[in-house]
Amino acid sequence: MKVIDLHTDTLTRKAPDEFNINSNEFMISFKKMKEGNYSAVALAVFLDLGLHKGEMFSLTDRYFDAVDKLLSERKNDFTLFGSSDDSKIQIIRTIEEGEAFEGDIEKLVHFYKRGLRMTTLTWNYPNSLAFPNDVKNNVPDLINGITEKGKEFLMFMNDNNILLDVSHLGDKCFYDAIKYYHLPIVASHSNARSVRNVARNLSDDMIRIIANSGGVIGINLCDYFIRGEKEDYLLNVVRHIEHIRKVGGLNVLALGSDFDGISEPPVLTDCSKWNILFDKLKEFGWKESEIEQLAYKNAYRVLKN
Repeated sequence: MKVIDLHTDTLTRKAPDEFNINSNEFMISFKKMKEGNYSAVALAVFLDLGLHKGEMFSLTDRYFDAVDKLLSERKNDFTLFGSSDDSKIQIIRTIEEGEAFEGDIEKLVHFYKRGLRMTTLTWNYPNSLAFPNDVKNNVPDLINGITEKGKEFLMFMNDNNILLDVSHLGDKCFYDAIKYYHLPIVASHSNARSVRNVARNLSDDMIRIIANSGGVIGINLCDYFIRGEKEDYLLNVVRHIEHIRKVGGLNVLALGSDFDGISEPPVLTDCSKWNILFDKLKEFGWKESEIEQLAYKNAYRVLKN
């Protein structure tokens, strides 16, 4: 079974000049991706605004350099997304934290020219573009919306086929964004709020909106987003998947592990373990063709288009 993973944080676990995809200390590595039959992976540039304010753009640029170096040195193993060569793992360039652009549309243009194809507007801090939910206190933000600068960014993204990732967007900002952005919407690493009531998960209405846009929701493997105390982890992953399918249909489902951005999850401990989930879905009556849509076909459709 092929796998497309819409969100990982492995790239920024080390300094740009120390990035090594061969490392086995992380949940994502070349060896583990080959074992897990990865066809594509999003290597997100994630920078904590609280730690890197003032260097967000320059540091993000250095991480783009690190991926360029990987692509140059490992031409037989990796390529940017869009290749028809199934022997290579395709890298999707994404950013997780819109303040990487420092409120400057020209810096968004810069990264677009470098191959950026999907970005969030926020992480867990308010910034010049938008507001997240209050994840610390588990409170959705129903008041603060997209800023004027954020609206400018959304319109540029809309006109240039840059996918909007709403995974860290506050509730009010989510509904603001869809007024200005009309391409398929991606929640690269989010689950169902009806199954686990945390602010980082999506309401049923949001799931329907993403589905109706032709977009996808990548199932996040973070334990806290998956289950409450004493609930079975793997069964709850299935519950999230089946709920999202019930609300938004099979075509909206995808994978967005959040590997190396989360503590090691139970059972699905790294990127070589997806078959454990796929086998569990078969126990629940899922057909091979349906699991393929979840595993890679839906994500491929959105990315390719």
